[in-house]
Amino acid sequence: MKEYINKSNEVYDELALNDDRLAQVSCNNQRNQDLRFQEIVNQVDNFHDKNTTILDVGCGNGGFYSFILEQGFEGNYRGVDINEKIINNAKNYHKGISFECVNILEQKIKPADYVIMSGVFNTNFSQDIDYIELMMTRCFELADYKYIGNALSTYNNYSDNKLFYISPESMIKIIIKLSCRFDLIHGNPPYNYTFSIIKKIE
Repeated sequence: MKEYINKSNEVYDELALNDDRLAQVSCNNQRNQDLRFQEIVNQVDNFHDKNTTILDVGCGNGGFYSFILEQGFEGNYRGVDINEKIINNAKNYHKGISFECVNILEQKIKPADYVIMSGVFNTNFSQDIDYIELMMTRCFELADYKYIGNALSTYNNYSDNKLFYISPESMIKIIIKLSCRFDLIHGNPPYNYTFSIIKKIE
């Protein structure tokens, strides 16, 4: 796990120095980023409730927070990321909002109604599916209602060795260990999918 984190920090320490906000999070297409964010928002049932809490894991420079502000979100938002430099960028873009440098696998953190994770699995750090499952299990633990995320699909007509692809079938195998109540929406934007895992009711 530490190897993956070190590799991630090496990449994002350098990316964080970019003046372009999209480039800081290894993204080159605003439209695709917005489509990913919208698919997540579509799964937040109480989005316009002022009491709704969102925890953004792997928040980067706060792009998702910028997006939900434009959508009229008035609830409580917190963003966490393992990279200190990118967190500092987020704090500069959004003064007074809670952005923290946190490793959710090792540190205690307050749960939220919705835990979201966008783009975190997309960069290839030589991680494996066991690491993906570990991260997803922890995010599900932190969600009071839903854990919502996305990934790059293996169903595509190209391949880039800098990116990490997860088949929907592999993703579902992980999801059903957490809950039998879930949605998986494939193809918007192309070659991506969004999953939403509903917390079990005891």
